[in-house]
Amino acid sequence: MRTLAAVVVAGVAVSIAPAAVSMAAVPVDARLVVAATASAGAAAIHFAVVSEHLDEYVVFGVFFVVSGLAQLLWAPAVIFRPDRAVVAVGALGNAAIIVVWIVSRTVGLPLGPEAGSAEAVTVADVAATALEAVIVLTTVWYLARRGDPRRATRTFTLVVAVWAAVIVAFALADHASAGHHHGSDHEEHQHHHG
Repeated sequence: MRTLAAVVVAGVAVSIAPAAVSMAAVPVDARLVVAATASAGAAAIHFAVVSEHLDEYVVFGVFFVVSGLAQLLWAPAVIFRPDRAVVAVGALGNAAIIVVWIVSRTVGLPLGPEAGSAEAVTVADVAATALEAVIVLTTVWYLARRGDPRRATRTFTLVVAVWAAVIVAFALADHASAGHHHGSDHEEHQHHHG
């Protein structure tokens, strides 16, 4: 049942970009289709882990809510308004999230109940970070080569949506099957560092 829920959530999340593409008045650059789809996927993963992060430390939970909302809202925004500023916000915001993740998994964050302790790496956070890396790479490529448009076809948009849905569904199903629910992530964290 949890796996089915993960698949449904993944499908709904990544359908945001293709829906926006179908409503866009002008053809959309393929690089932005990839970035928008990856952004919606990363948002879905962030929302899936909000409750356990809220249980661990409210600031962490708020970070996941804010980053998830920003990623979810940016996905259609970059399709409808592919201005340099909108694209750059996606690149910089996701690069910042990647930096926070790298710090949290290597030396540990300087705040929270286990400040200075590196957190365990999970499938869900690797998947979210990989999607964020895709966002950074595609948006930087777009900004560097805007004069070289790569129009997204319907088939391309569908393939990208399926690709992202598979990644997100896998991450969410793994997260659910690992027993990550209220407080268990914190207990696992204690186990690794206790």
